[in-house]
Amino acid sequence: MNAAVIDTSRCYRDMYEEDVLEVFRIESLAYDFPWPKEVFLDCISAGYTCKLFCLHEAIEGYLILSFSQTDCHILNFCITPEQQGRGYGKKMLQFAYDVAQQHGARIMYLEVRPTNETALTLYESQGFKRIAIRKNYYPDDEGREDAFVLACEIPCKA
Repeated sequence: MNAAVIDTSRCYRDMYEEDVLEVFRIESLAYDFPWPKEVFLDCISAGYTCKLFCLHEAIEGYLILSFSQTDCHILNFCITPEQQGRGYGKKMLQFAYDVAQQHGARIMYLEVRPTNETALTLYESQGFKRIAIRKNYYPDDEGREDAFVLACEIPCKA
């Protein structure tokens, strides 16, 4: 009799308050202008969908989603710099898509810096389209940077 093999090297799990210090550490490594720890705590307490991506039980990425009626908004999406370029971002987008589908979402939105070409390439390769620009959305070294608003109808390619 063959037992089913379960891949325990990768997992997604809920983010809890005790995870926030590690999430903030990753956020600070990945972004020049990280979210404060309090914002992550607020997302958890507000009931947003806050998920962690783990490899061998180590947190290597996270995803924060909000839902309203038939929309899903990716509020934060990050892979540790050490794990970027290995296909995990694409897998996390697939996971986000699956969660959004379970919530009945029909459209997924996100904002991205125009200067974040790696992220733009990933999102657009997965079916996201630029639909708007949010002026002065992100902080940057010279004040504020615009954001591209991207959207993907579900089902999308992710």
